[in-house]
Amino acid sequence: MVAGPRIPVHIGPEALALNALAAVSEEAFFRRFLYGRLVPFGAVAAVAATALLFALVHIPAYGVAAFWVDLGAGLLLSWQRWASGTWTVPAATHVAANLLVVLP
Repeated sequence: MVAGPRIPVHIGPEALALNALAAVSEEAFFRRFLYGRLVPFGAVAAVAATALLFALVHIPAYGVAAFWVDLGAGLLLSWQRWASGTWTVPAATHVAANLLVVLP
């Protein structure tokens, strides 16, 4: 595992809500705001740049070892943004992925 072994803890509803809010907030920034500003330079540039920045932003939280995983996640989420034409599809995927990590 990139982040280490799972530690059994009780995850309350507040923690789950904050986890989902964090995912939606990140997607609002990366796939709504930033992608929207970069797409005039081309979809490939927008997808690549937002994915790379997404991975770089996560280094302080998850370490350099997780960079490639975060880059892959960023590419998937950015591709979903391009393919769907909306930021809500990658937001839903991001929420689901975050919840799968924290739920037992």
